[in-house]
Amino acid sequence: SGAVYTTARTCLNGSHILEWKAHIERTAGSVAVLLREEKKEKDTANALFVSNPLLLRQRLDASVQSALRHHREKHQYENNSYTMELRITVVVVDAVSSEPKVCCHVTQLPPIPNPPINVEIRDAPNRSHASAKDSSWVIRRSPLEKLLNNDMHEFLLMDSKTKLIYEGSQTNFYAIH
Repeated sequence: SGAVYTTARTCLNGSHILEWKAHIERTAGSVAVLLREEKKEKDTANALFVSNPLLLRQRLDASVQSALRHHREKHQYENNSYTMELRITVVVVDAVSSEPKVCCHVTQLPPIPNPPINVEIRDAPNRSHASAKDSSWVIRRSPLEKLLNNDMHEFLLMDSKTKLIYEGSQTNFYAIH
């Protein structure tokens, strides 16, 4: 039964997760969308648990802390100092089942590319719930990633009718005006 995910990054030399509360809320919201789509009514106590941001946070925090600890033990850090930023991907597997599982993967972020940062803007494929981070999107976006020009770092998805940019293909995109 469906999986939802979020990918966050650390800041301040790996000591904090950027916008972690927003990631938790979006993950819980994604589970809620899947629950509505699958019209789950029976045996969903655990799914309802993970669709509640306050309750979900306990499970995500435990998984992330364990994965970060493992990552730091596996990689040598000079003087116990974490001078790199990390990518944290959390997946809630079987999100709308009676036994959802939380998995986490941590890896070093690649270096920030030198300016200018080049992006393509593309028409967004039909995503019935773009705000829901459903793992099937990772598979569906793969053909779009193959079209990315070599000199581009990312592509942003835009609604051709409203001209609103919804998201980056792999990054959380923020525009400051």
